[in-house]
This record gives sequence, C-alpha cells and structure tokens, in this order.
Amino acid sequence: MRRLRERRGVRRAIAVFASGVLAVVLTAISNPVSASPTDYPWSVYPDRGAHTYCFGPAFAAYSALTSRAHYAMDDNDGVEAQTVVDTVFYSACSAATDVRFVETPIGGGAGGETQCVALNSAGYCDQWHVRIDWDVIREVASNDGYQARKTLCHEIGHSLGADHYLLSIESPDYPTQTCMISGLYDSGAAWTRTYGGFHRAHINTWF
Repeated sequence: MRRLRERRGVRRAIAVFASGVLAVVLTAISNPVSASPTDYPWSVYPDRGAHTYCFGPAFAAYSALTSRAHYAMDDNDGVEAQTVVDTVFYSACSAATDVRFVETPIGGGAGGETQCVALNSAGYCDQWHVRIDWDVIREVASNDGYQARKTLCHEIGHSLGADHYLLSIESPDYPTQTCMISGLYDSGAAWTRTYGGFHRAHINTWF
C-alpha cells in the first residue's frame, strides 16, 4: 500500500511562467519542519477579505469531493466555524476567486497539493489552486471520505497561511494534533478536520 503525501512549499518555491501568468508552485521536500512551524515561509501571503472558492470541472464531477469541500469551508465545523474568515462559494470560477478546487493527478504519491497561481502587485496571492488526487486517496485510505475531508482541511489551511508539520511531536499545539499534520489519517476523528490554536491565531491575526 502506498503512503499518502500532502505537499506544500515548506522549503522551495518554483516559479513557472505560462501564457504570461506567474505560477508559484509550492511543493515540499523530505526535510522535517521545526517543532513550532512558522507561517508564510515562502513569502506569499493570502489576500485579506472573504475566502471565495469554486470547483473546477473535474472536481465538480465527484460529489464525494464537493460535499466535503463545502463542509471544510462552512460555518458548522469548517473554516468559518473555526476562524474569523468568511467563505463564499461561487458556482463559476473566475480570476477573482480565491480558491479553485482541482481534481488532478499529482504524482509522487501525493493526495493533495496547494499552489499559488496568481500574485498581485503587493505580493499577496490572489488565487490558489487546491489540487486533490482522488485516485490516490481512494487507493491508500481505508475510509476515503474521511481522508478527503482531512486532506481538504490541510490544503485549505495552506491557502490561509498555515504551515504543515510531518511528525506528531512537531505539532505547534502538542500533544494536540490537527489537520495540518501531513499524511494518511483517515479515522474521522475530530482533530483530522480541525485547525489548532496556533494556526487559528495566526489566521485570525492576518485576516
């Protein structure tokens, strides 16, 4: 069975120019982050205001993903419930949408990845792509629905500025664990869809 990976730019950012658009692709390498991870290590901040989101066509084709993305953003136990951030869903994506959810092969055994694809003149990210590899999640998870919810929480956290950690002892809220730990955690426990106090405070201060 393959291990699930979740990736984001802890150590490097690769700038890609395509059709005149700067895409900052955020990927993680194997070196562990510090015990108290700092945020925005790649100097790309999210823009402030409502965190709007939409679904790309491939993502929208999977109700198991769209329903869990709504849960991850909503005011019941998602971003709105846990932080000061307002979230707004748009049925049609545009250049002004903050988060576009994309279902696509990622490679390297990764189930999720977050990319900043549009920077504004102030250096803030105007649009993030949260990329989910549904095939990988379904292959490695005992409960793919629980793992999808955890991975979505994790990747959305990156779009809000939350850093991840690799080992349980590295949790900034240790011994409490949060969805910002990388990897396969498909138990459905509440912490797998929850941001810890450290990250909530960081997000709330920025927004």
